[in-house]
Amino acid sequence: MRLHDRFDILSDVPLAELRSAGAGAFSAGDQRSSGASCFALIADPTLPPRAGALTALRLMKHPALMTPLDLGPVDWPPAGRRCLAFICERPAGGRLVTSNEQRIAAWSDEDVIERLIQPLFPGLKALATENVAHRAIRPANILFRDAARRQAILGDCFTAPAGFDQPIAYETIEHGMTMPGGKGEGTSADDLYALGVTILYLLLGQPPGAGLSDEQLIDEKIRRGSFAALSGDLRGTSSSLQELLRGLLVDEPTERWTVREIDMWLQGRRMSPKSPTVPPRSARPLELGREQVFTARAAARALTRQGDQAVHLIRGHALEIWIQRTLGHKPTMDAFALAMADADDNAGNAGVHDARLTARVTTALDPLGPIRYRDLALVPDGFGCVLALAHTRSKDARPLVELLVGRLPQFWIRCQPVQKAEHPVQSIEFDRLRRLLDDHRPGLGMERLIYDANPMLHCLSPLIERDYVDQIADLLPALERAVEAGKVESLVVDRHIAAFVANRSKNLDDQVLTALGQPEAATRLLGQIYLMAFLQAQYGPASLPALTQLLGRQTGAVIERYRSRPTRDRLDSQLAGVLAEGSLVRLVHCLDNLAERQHDAQGYALARRQFGRAVAGLEQIEVEREKLDEASRDLGAMLAAAVSTVVGFGAIALSFLHFGLL
Repeated sequence: MRLHDRFDILSDVPLAELRSAGAGAFSAGDQRSSGASCFALIADPTLPPRAGALTALRLMKHPALMTPLDLGPVDWPPAGRRCLAFICERPAGGRLVTSNEQRIAAWSDEDVIERLIQPLFPGLKALATENVAHRAIRPANILFRDAARRQAILGDCFTAPAGFDQPIAYETIEHGMTMPGGKGEGTSADDLYALGVTILYLLLGQPPGAGLSDEQLIDEKIRRGSFAALSGDLRGTSSSLQELLRGLLVDEPTERWTVREIDMWLQGRRMSPKSPTVPPRSARPLELGREQVFTARAAARALTRQGDQAVHLIRGHALEIWIQRTLGHKPTMDAFALAMADADDNAGNAGVHDARLTARVTTALDPLGPIRYRDLALVPDGFGCVLALAHTRSKDARPLVELLVGRLPQFWIRCQPVQKAEHPVQSIEFDRLRRLLDDHRPGLGMERLIYDANPMLHCLSPLIERDYVDQIADLLPALERAVEAGKVESLVVDRHIAAFVANRSKNLDDQVLTALGQPEAATRLLGQIYLMAFLQAQYGPASLPALTQLLGRQTGAVIERYRSRPTRDRLDSQLAGVLAEGSLVRLVHCLDNLAERQHDAQGYALARRQFGRAVAGLEQIEVEREKLDEASRDLGAMLAAAVSTVVGFGAIALSFLHFGLL
């Protein structure tokens, strides 16, 4: 398989040691440079790639960050479809470890600094400057550019959603509680936390938190703090390195070390030790089910584990009393009151209302945690990715719709202890998404949400999904192949195609989308032809014979809209030539020519006037005929009376003659 007439990808030469969470790895060659060593990552088509991270990486081209040399869809026989391929420089030294669970010989402090921190820090600093997070920093995703394994680089962070396959130990408490795909893009603070855990792994020689399940590890982090829960035995580690670890593993994001502090630390400057902020803790525990909790975050987590029973615990008075009298934390009290403000709102059915109330209360208790709604756990900027995954992996999207309709992202934003500049923008965007959801016209609705929230997602129409159409210029060729393969029998524009085009083509006339949803079959067909013609005019190709023939065979109802029989006959005769050209633009011009329509309308109006005059003339003739008939009847009556009189007088005269009276 060849990408862009340059890179040859060898599907029969897999590179298991270079595969990543979201992609398989295969050997590749560069036709322009025989000495270049590169490999291909073939992405899982169900995972939306990270558009923002890709753009930043390709602009920076930083040596400490794995960066695609090229990317694009390729035919991939092993999967029987097209997949997105990324071509990257092949690291000569391989991976740091093959698995995050692998046990290794512990590294010395010097090795950690010289072989890990110093090589990686410039890349992390560059990412932070661009306000982009890597979100895949873990031992198994660190590679070495050189065979001597001294030049460490960070591996793939673009083929899968941010933090998608990140082990819980390497995630902050907040992201650890969030579902894969729903973690959002994150920040540099998340990367530095993961760097701290990676350093711990190398110092300990084993996975931090080994022996604990994911749930147990999160609970331990909440109870003891991340540093204490993960650090283990660091007696052989220098105080300087322990200082770095404490700074990186602070659970409060605003108190965690930034690249600035790390830079100063690398220069030998020592930071003044700061005691991390301890979350408010109650003197007496609150019992939620079988759990006893002392903090608001622990209470939110316990409520989540109660499932459908959580709402009963919320509506009881014990939780409210504990928050007000025992915990005594005013921000939590205010947020809880805000969450309960719609407790009597009857919008939606009881199940939806209860789930929404539980989500609001858990957000009020733990505002830095994810939105917890039914089986969902996501942050607002992870909504789009989870929505895409629901469709690519055939999951139920109704909870996501309920979450959006219930304005839970806006409530989460409102509860944040530190309001950021992007929060108002996010809130406005969710209002817009809700309006899109309510507009059921083709090109809008749920399908439009998916593409608006995932800029690199390929078109999910069942007609062409396996063609991996992620660029609008590739849409018509894919549809042409689908028609040729007999996959399409009638109309070709489904809701996914309409939404994909509307998202990618901002200058598409809204009237075309409106036409696609009209009840009249001829109008819908004309809307489809207009949409296809728009794409052909903008992106080509010049000829689409199969697609044009398919649509052309259905145009009878469109032609029948013309009133003039000669016009209809002429269009029928012209249609064969137009279809032979394969031009949808010509087809539109033939079927919906403005001058032709005006001429037909004028002719129809003239015919109506002439017909009206003819009818009026006939009506006048009928009136005159009725008058003539009436006059004839009157004359006949008069003649009859006269004849009757004459006959009468004649009879009398004869009588007189008969009797000799005359």
